[in-house]
Amino acid sequence: SLEQTLERLTALSEATAYAIASVPADLRACVVDAREHAWRARLAAARAATLAEQHPDALAWPKAKATYSGETRNRLPHGYGVAVFHYGGKEIARYAGAFEDGRRSGHGVATSDGGHVWTGQWSGDEACGLGLLEAPDGSRFEGEVAAAESGSPQQVRGWTWSSADVVKPAQQLRRTPATALPPPQ
Repeated sequence: SLEQTLERLTALSEATAYAIASVPADLRACVVDAREHAWRARLAAARAATLAEQHPDALAWPKAKATYSGETRNRLPHGYGVAVFHYGGKEIARYAGAFEDGRRSGHGVATSDGGHVWTGQWSGDEACGLGLLEAPDGSRFEGEVAAAESGSPQQVRGWTWSSADVVKPAQQLRRTPATALPPPQ
């Protein structure tokens, strides 16, 4: 159990370049919870990809130009799978994660043709709950969203990072050399 927890926390740490200490104290719990749900969404997407390979081309909706590969029940997506939406022969959106009675529900990852990515909770076919919303310009929102009338996620509470907030990789940071320790006696 301890090894699994350590592995999960290590993966969460490696998955983000944004320091939690930079977030105001009153929002830290929300951001930490959002990162936890994003991790669960990534796990759900990985499971969905595996099941999509096992059940390729399970369903197709020609009028909607959408396909689904994964688990089904009563000719509806149910369980884990991948839905892909096309327009004019081009992929415009993709969702990998959990479904319930044909609707996105639980945890999953969705991408749009504009480059936006929601990694987190879903309810009633909408991004709703905790997770990460990443934009093509490098900005990132970590927190809670609710479905807006337009269908896009609306930020409820959390923290928004700009691309300038990214911590530089270790090899790019200037470090002062540590003083050498004397050899052991």
